[in-house]
Amino acid sequence: MTIFPFERDGPNFFDALETRSPEQREIEQFELLVAQLQHAKEHSVAYSALLRMWTRRR
Repeated sequence: MTIFPFERDGPNFFDALETRSPEQREIEQFELLVAQLQHAKEHSVAYSALLRMWTRRR
């Protein structure tokens, strides 16, 4: 039984994100985490105080 109402040819991947290597997935997830932390630091008084010592190293 398939969750799709139609048959598909080839590998059953929802999109290209599912075919990333584990290394690429980890890199992209950490980039998103850094962006989320930066947003919280810039837009929230509470998180700004909590994350005061956090800086991005690159």
